[in-house]
Amino acid sequence: MSELVQSVPFDLRRVSESELVRVPVRKSLNFSRRTKVPGKDGVVAAATMADLERDGDKTWDEIANRSFIRKTSAQINKIFGGWKKNGQRNSSFKKIERQNAPKLTRATSFQISDRSSVRADSFAFTRKLIPMASGRCLVRRGKKMMTSWDFHWVELRGSILFFFREEVDEWTADADTKLKQIASIAGATIKKVGEGGKNDSIKIKRDGVSICMRFSTSNELDKWYIALQKQSLQGSCTLSDFEVIAPIGKGAAGKVFLVRHEGTGETLALKVIDKAASVFDSQSSFRHSVDERFLMEQTCGHPFFVQLRYAFQTKDKLYLVSDFCEGGDLFYFLHSNQRPLNEIEARRVLAEILLALERLHQLGFVYRDLKPENVLLDNNGHVRLADFGLCKKLEGGRRMGRTSTICGTHAYVAPEMIRGSLYGVSVDLWTMGIFLYHILVGRPPFDARSIEDVRKNLNAWDIKYYGEVMSPVTISLLQGLLDLDAMTRLGCSKRGIDELRSHPFFDDIDWDGVLNRQLGEGNLFPDGSKTQDDILRNFNPDEWAHVEMDEDIWELEFTDRGLWPPVVVEKHPLDPRFIVGYDFAPSNGVGANVIQSSSISVDVEE
Repeated sequence: MSELVQSVPFDLRRVSESELVRVPVRKSLNFSRRTKVPGKDGVVAAATMADLERDGDKTWDEIANRSFIRKTSAQINKIFGGWKKNGQRNSSFKKIERQNAPKLTRATSFQISDRSSVRADSFAFTRKLIPMASGRCLVRRGKKMMTSWDFHWVELRGSILFFFREEVDEWTADADTKLKQIASIAGATIKKVGEGGKNDSIKIKRDGVSICMRFSTSNELDKWYIALQKQSLQGSCTLSDFEVIAPIGKGAAGKVFLVRHEGTGETLALKVIDKAASVFDSQSSFRHSVDERFLMEQTCGHPFFVQLRYAFQTKDKLYLVSDFCEGGDLFYFLHSNQRPLNEIEARRVLAEILLALERLHQLGFVYRDLKPENVLLDNNGHVRLADFGLCKKLEGGRRMGRTSTICGTHAYVAPEMIRGSLYGVSVDLWTMGIFLYHILVGRPPFDARSIEDVRKNLNAWDIKYYGEVMSPVTISLLQGLLDLDAMTRLGCSKRGIDELRSHPFFDDIDWDGVLNRQLGEGNLFPDGSKTQDDILRNFNPDEWAHVEMDEDIWELEFTDRGLWPPVVVEKHPLDPRFIVGYDFAPSNGVGANVIQSSSISVDVEE
């Protein structure tokens, strides 16, 4: 083990030797904790004081394996007071204070899409939902009592009723031909009715239009009544319900804003996804957008996921509203504190992430984009896994499910993904290893900005472990997770990710305490929750100053509530940009606008 262990400072970013100029290190300079020296094309090298003392008069390219970060020439001039073209410092060089350190460059997620034409599928989301109730029953449509009763196979998915001509064993795209009409029951009144004092039917009514459903047994009636009552309480909201305060993020698929709910006064995070650029640009992008919304609903109530509060859409945008995490993201935490995590802190963070990924895998998903930028921190320093834009529901579940899309963050990409072979949740175990290394050292084990970089790094695999920040037990865990062979990788056995719990790295972890979010050793905010006036204290507003909210137009046609009166999809096909069932709001409707269409006096079509 000893020959693997090396000494390392907190590295921010690596840059190759070819990008650096030879500038002798002068110990006589009054260095702050981190010292920057410019190189070619606006590259700045950064090293700790320990590096300088150890390396003496070595040139900067001789210590090129230390910590580096990219900055533009304009930013260099602002920090250093200007530099000559030959790389020598001028007379206006001043001591660089810690707060003037250049900000980190965030790693950007990528996806190699199929770019095939997107097949319009308005029901892609609702197909994923498990029916709250389903069965064959008599249905009478319209407000006139003389209309006839007809048999239908009916399913309640979310707040949407689907009426099929015949029984559907499993709703796939092929079964769409059996679908006759759909209706949203959100905001409707649900009442038991019957003839001769016998309640054998349920009446659903809104805006003067009603449908009745008759059941053969009282048990079926009661089951449906409870399900319909619950889903009829579904609220709704629009962009006008929120006041935009400030931009707080931007990723490959969308923008994120801090907003205030006009009705409740809560501060929340609003993610805006452009349909044309990030949903309907490819078939895989469409699937990921649907899976993201589905997963956020499935993980409601779990302590280590961002919690979905609202979801809605327009013709051009998707909107996801979640709890705002005042602690910022782990990436900014590392940067603002100018240090990596110690082993105790890293153990606590990884334990919470392990429980989140374990739940995600149980639901049949693979995450594929674990990195500090996607790990948010709440006011108490607990993690909240975020950004599920690259998640995918694996057909066949955790054990058998496989996919082949190449995506993620270059420095985190697993070898089985690069090989172009089918893979499953094994890639999440690999990224856990890269992630742990990253938060302990301050950077991933290697830098990569393209798929070719990843291939070169994997072909010349030579990961370095550092005794200053890693115990033998930690190195053992890293070696198990960073196994190039997915078949023998730690956590890829039949036990799945639960196998990691028994590793000695987690010997001191109280898993019940972790799940219950108890404050303990290794918590990133040891003082617990504190109320502070500056809600953006853990964010850098300047980083996102260029992000702007786009104008958008609300239309009833692109809301679930617009599916009333019931829509006969055979005669009135839905707009292909409309994703049925996407809307989500608190069931009590607090603070949400109740959207109602104008009173309808005509009968619903037969």
